[in-house]
Amino acid sequence: MSKNIKLSILISVMVLVSLACGVSSLLPSGSSGLRATNELWADVPKMDGLGASELEIPLVARVIMQTMMSATLSGGTGSGDYAAFTTSQTAADVQAFYTNERMAAAGWAASEQSTCISGNDQGYNGVFCVFYKENATNQTGLVVLASPDENNAAVTNVFFFRIENQVTPTP
Repeated sequence: MSKNIKLSILISVMVLVSLACGVSSLLPSGSSGLRATNELWADVPKMDGLGASELEIPLVARVIMQTMMSATLSGGTGSGDYAAFTTSQTAADVQAFYTNERMAAAGWAASEQSTCISGNDQGYNGVFCVFYKENATNQTGLVVLASPDENNAAVTNVFFFRIENQVTPTP
């Protein structure tokens, strides 16, 4: 399966899941098996102005990540991590920073089309960006989710979700 097809599938899953907020009763409480970290990973550029935070993962993000973890980790063994930040910049600024070009330069798969989508059409005030990379033994997905803080419009909450899956190469 080509990288562009995998990326399109990931984006499609995110959009569909964001529309299905009614499935929240299926989710366990907590962070859906994700481990929290306070720092970004070496292959993820850090936008200026991001400050670490201990934010709770929003429901839409929990649904997305539960679905992605189930789909991604079903064929191997892997793990998921997340990092939460706040910034005074907007969700659009976050989208403008995490471009395909910048992420490809950091080792993520290049894409001819944007891997960021606005959630406004799905009733979510924010942006989703999806990045993917793989090698012979590892598949890695990264989701960047940015949205205005519900209590302070001058603050944007930014979540980074990383899923890594070790796979056994087929002979």
